[in-house]
Amino acid sequence: MMFSKKRLLASLALKEKTLGELAEYLGIDASTLTRKVHGRSEWTRTEIQKTCEFLGIDSPKQIFFVDCDA
Repeated sequence: MMFSKKRLLASLALKEKTLGELAEYLGIDASTLTRKVHGRSEWTRTEIQKTCEFLGIDSPKQIFFVDCDA
């Protein structure tokens, strides 16, 4: 299981939100979020929860715990 960058970006696009807006919502720098999105830094539990809230997603499994990067 792994994080799906494609699903995160698609979810942001569907909500007409940007990575910058997500970073601001999470209270982190945009460069920090970019590292997380590209797999160079780990997501915290709180960041996962807040990202789901920001995107209106019920389950983190939709983005953060997927079987493949579909």
